[in-house]
Amino acid sequence: MKRLLTLAALSICTASLISTSGCARKDEHPISLIAAVDVSCPSQTLTNRYGTMLYRVQRNIEPGDGLAVSAFASTVRPIYQGQSLGSRGAFNERVGTALLSVASSREKPGTRTDQLLAELARAAEKESRPAVIVIFTDGGMEDTAPAVMASIRSSIQRMSKRRSLKYLILAGVLPQHRSRWSRLLEPLGPRGLVRGMNDCEDALDVHISLAKTGAESEG
Repeated sequence: MKRLLTLAALSICTASLISTSGCARKDEHPISLIAAVDVSCPSQTLTNRYGTMLYRVQRNIEPGDGLAVSAFASTVRPIYQGQSLGSRGAFNERVGTALLSVASSREKPGTRTDQLLAELARAAEKESRPAVIVIFTDGGMEDTAPAVMASIRSSIQRMSKRRSLKYLILAGVLPQHRSRWSRLLEPLGPRGLVRGMNDCEDALDVHISLAKTGAESEG
């Protein structure tokens, strides 16, 4: 009798877990992950690290979600648009190799973050489903002329008006650049996050999950 009761209890518990899992999946919505990778550093070590971080992050999205990847330095170059890439081999073939190619063929030094943010603002305005934008960068800006900074602020203001943009996350930012970017992202409120190399991956996982379920972040 005790064995029958135990089996019955296990069956109820298993059914409950399956039901709960099913409900969680139904609560998720298709999203778009829009990623930009800074390839301005002369060392390919940093580009490889950003690529590894991007690979891990994009594995959080489902086949029905969208993935767009650009590389940026003195120019912005789209390198991939499609679905998530499950295996490391597929990712390296479609994204990793292209990142290294763009990094090694830079025409001139420097990082045009203003151009990148203008492109991302246009992408956010075209996006109808929930979107998460992730910029992998150390946060440095060679050109801080008034016109450049005004362009950056304008692009961030445009993105702040898009409710479909759930998060704009700068990942890998060096300590000396974090306060400046935190101030620049203030129009986004809790949707704008600045993270360093050591604290970005958990934040990315959490906020992509929040975007998929429609939950709100507390910052």
